[in-house]
Amino acid sequence: MIATTHPAGAGARPPRPHRGGRAALAAALLFACLAPPDPACAHGTPVEFVFWGDFPPAIAACQRAIGRAGAACGLQAWRLRRDCALSSLRGAPCDESAVDSAVQHARLVAQTTIDAACDEMQVQLLQFLGVFEALRDVNTFCRDLERATTSLLLDPIATAAISPADLTCIDTATRAGTKLLNAGFRSRQRLLDRVAGAAFSPPRKRLMRAASTAQIGTTVAALSVEIERSCPAHTFGSLYAGQTATEVLSKIASRADCLAGQTYAQGGESGIICPPSTCGNRMIERDEECDDGNALGGDDCSVDCLNE
Repeated sequence: MIATTHPAGAGARPPRPHRGGRAALAAALLFACLAPPDPACAHGTPVEFVFWGDFPPAIAACQRAIGRAGAACGLQAWRLRRDCALSSLRGAPCDESAVDSAVQHARLVAQTTIDAACDEMQVQLLQFLGVFEALRDVNTFCRDLERATTSLLLDPIATAAISPADLTCIDTATRAGTKLLNAGFRSRQRLLDRVAGAAFSPPRKRLMRAASTAQIGTTVAALSVEIERSCPAHTFGSLYAGQTATEVLSKIASRADCLAGQTYAQGGESGIICPPSTCGNRMIERDEECDDGNALGGDDCSVDCLNE
């Protein structure tokens, strides 16, 4: 674990690490992660959530910038894909090349945000190997969120058989998904930004995490009701391969934990981390090329969710 800096005399807090120690540790982490792939090397060596945080103000500000850059990039990319798809369903043109360019611009904005807020020493104390890795992880999250939400909410829709009622249902579902992403990201960011900038005991951190999780669950329940008001369960199920609104929204809610795990370097059993990819859940996740909702091969998507 990398020791963080704290004011002198602050109880049993760790002392300030010297520059040589930081450089040696960064070199050791880099060497370790050049070995065969290890999930623990996603951010160097993630610190258990209950021991993570209480950084000096400049480092906490860098962490906030990384988290917000990831959330802003992912949400912008998803909104662009959503609006393009909804326009097509309504019979209006959609310039997919322009959307691709706008998504790329969102990633460049994220990079600029992190470059302006962070330096090498700060990101290393946040458990990244360097600014390059923080940028890479934000871009990875942005891309993964776009693929996951698009595959879950837009890909199942057969445009040739969309009725006005179906379109209303799709519009409601995609906008509910966007609201949930906003709410989930804000909840996890508020939690982790507070922990990053102040000292809390491990039991208090667990309570704060539980409160955030409960808040996201309440949002899922409220948005499920909102969808059902304008989209009957049988219509929703016919559009989304038999899934309920709650099932779809719960999968979307898990992306808030992906933001927390990808852009905030905390981990372990106590951490908020992205759930493992699940082949067959109709959402394209990390290391998947497709996900058609089954574990069968011979249908263009293999049992490992790879293109056939």
